[in-house]
Amino acid sequence: MRERRFSWTQLLARLERTLPPEVRLARLIPRFEASDAVSLELAVVGRGPESVVRTVASLTRDPSFQAVDLRSETSPEAGIPEGYSFLLTIRYVPEAGR
Repeated sequence: MRERRFSWTQLLARLERTLPPEVRLARLIPRFEASDAVSLELAVVGRGPESVVRTVASLTRDPSFQAVDLRSETSPEAGIPEGYSFLLTIRYVPEAGR
């Protein structure tokens, strides 16, 4: 039932406002918890290691995003302009941001 009430529009709008401009979302996997919180796994790509710092700081400032945890970082391979990839897990509590 929680999955049906979940507002993707609200989450994506909040991520758009919160993520730094040089960072793009590559994958988003939600896991619905017993409470109204949602555990999110975010795979994101930035320009470099400084993008990780800016992203974690930005998410931490938003009360809807809690327990921001950096799981992994991957530098781009030589000659591949994909960017600096990193994986985050976050607890998303929509009501906390109101």
